[in-house]
Amino acid sequence: MKEWLDRIPVEQDTSAVWTNSVIHLRAGDDAWIAENLAEWVSEYFGHDTVYLIDPHDGVLRMVQNGEKVNAAAFDRDRAILDPMITELREKMAIAAAGNPSDSTEAVSGFGLEDIRTMPDGRAAIISIRPILPSDSSLVQALGEEFLHISIVDLGPDVSEAIGKKFEIADLRFDLQSNGDSDRLSTPVLDSSGRIVGFFSWLPYEPAYELIVDTSPMIGLCLLVLVLAGALLITRLRRTTRRLVETEAEATFFAYHDPLTRLPNRALFEQELTRALADGRRRRRAVVLQCIDLDRFKHVNDTLGHPAGDALLIQVGRRLGALVGEHDVLARLGGDEFALIQPHVVEITDALGLAQRMINALEEPFDLDGHEVTISGSIGLMSSHGGDLSAEDLIGRADIALYEAKTGGRNRYMLYGGELGAAVRERLALELDLREALRADQGLKLAYQPIYCSRTQHILGAEALLRWDHPVRGSLSPAVFIKLAEERGLIKQLGLWALRQACTFAARSRLPWVAVNVSPIQFRDEKFADRVFGILADTGLHPARLEDRSDGGAPAAKLI
Repeated sequence: MKEWLDRIPVEQDTSAVWTNSVIHLRAGDDAWIAENLAEWVSEYFGHDTVYLIDPHDGVLRMVQNGEKVNAAAFDRDRAILDPMITELREKMAIAAAGNPSDSTEAVSGFGLEDIRTMPDGRAAIISIRPILPSDSSLVQALGEEFLHISIVDLGPDVSEAIGKKFEIADLRFDLQSNGDSDRLSTPVLDSSGRIVGFFSWLPYEPAYELIVDTSPMIGLCLLVLVLAGALLITRLRRTTRRLVETEAEATFFAYHDPLTRLPNRALFEQELTRALADGRRRRRAVVLQCIDLDRFKHVNDTLGHPAGDALLIQVGRRLGALVGEHDVLARLGGDEFALIQPHVVEITDALGLAQRMINALEEPFDLDGHEVTISGSIGLMSSHGGDLSAEDLIGRADIALYEAKTGGRNRYMLYGGELGAAVRERLALELDLREALRADQGLKLAYQPIYCSRTQHILGAEALLRWDHPVRGSLSPAVFIKLAEERGLIKQLGLWALRQACTFAARSRLPWVAVNVSPIQFRDEKFADRVFGILADTGLHPARLEDRSDGGAPAAKLI
């Protein structure tokens, strides 16, 4: 029986020691709980009954033989289970007394297993385990633990499994000793020494005397087997826990930013879609706040990228301390953050939070002894009853953010449905530029020859970027370069121009070609590698991007 008492907790912990289990239990995600924690454990491991208990010892879900049942099942077993639940919680309280705000480490490995006679007369193995986070990304205070209860009835299935493993003929479990003189039997005891039933089996007659004669040796062998089994189970438990932790870590980083450990863009989009769907069902308002840090690039340029990373971590913690329990704060990339508020009663509540976040960002940050001051701009958009798609909500919040930044920064702006002509024009131009880059249509290079005034020979040419807009006609860089720099398109645009110029020069007899480069491109640590990669792809010799004249124009002109 010890093997079963040890095995059932290991099977429970494959789902009970998992950060996602805690998250979805708190969220009340019934579908996820059934698929990963309740019905799944019952079906996969053959646990006859599974109960999920909330932090207040109320029954959250009841499953029997892989099917959800009503509360009557738990009420039937409550007389046995309630004292065991109380005993386990008391043990966890004692263990976590030194750190009640985060009890996970203190109560890891805790559980209560026993064999009991249930109120309806059947005997069963009961195992109760706390449901705990598998990593430090989620804090669980003492008293917030959900409990996982598995019950395996001591019936024909268990007897058959034990008999088959140990080659015991006709092994049976009975609540009372049947007094059959032809069968051997042994009592099954609970943790307090009370008899809960009897295992009985038919002895193998030809070897019976041999067993009696060799019983000391057999006992020694059984002891060795028990010790070996215990060692194997211990190693299996450790291996299982490592596998669960590895899987949980991989799952976590698939949906979280590795730097700030906040939800990433993928999880943000899932949560926004879910919040809007819930808003449609419940006729609730969903508010999206797009947050952009002001002067963040200055920190990167002056103190380096490690300081910028440290600043992003502190920003994530500072903003995270302000948001509500049901809000989702995410890092979308760079210095862009977003906040989903799925339970907003009044829009003034969201505006108040926006102002508090702006105030928090104004407070100085300590970066390894350097005091740094930044600010933040926020754009807000509200969807009433899920009347907008996720794309529309993001687009309008981004427009509000743009107005907040162009209006002086360090402020928030709520999208009101009307845009100024300049904002509309810049937004339309940005969308057109993105489409031109995506489709590789409309953008072109004009080549201005560079002459030697003394010999009148062409020394080289400067590549000038032009855009044949389908509506506005030919546009010069003065119209769209600054917009590309502000909206994060300059790297893609600059590399496109460089590749086109190198391709042209490689096919011509020009001594060299000059290509304009934005200072923003030099902030890319891999910029030099990208340039040499383009040279290799186009077959242009690196010398033809240098000054090959005797005092003419430079071959790499910087804007």
